[in-house]
Amino acid sequence: MSTTYQTVGRFVTRPSGTGKPDIMIGAFLKNQEYIKENTVYEIIDSMGALILVEKGESWIPENGNFISWANSIDHIMINVGNNMILTKKENK
Repeated sequence: MSTTYQTVGRFVTRPSGTGKPDIMIGAFLKNQEYIKENTVYEIIDSMGALILVEKGESWIPENGNFISWANSIDHIMINVGNNMILTKKENK
């Protein structure tokens, strides 16, 4: 039985000076249908295999006044920091 893998995106990690990355930046192929937009995912380790787990809808709106995905990513990171990876439920 053969297994077929399909690349849906890639990411790069930023060095932090500690030997462990602190930020991950990535992009997904436009024709992929597995990763949803405006959704928070968690990366878990299962016996050495990394697995993506869908956690829920991001609290950051697509459009808005001060914080939204219409802003640059650096604006979002500066103003909300680690809270940018929270779901709507977690951010209440």
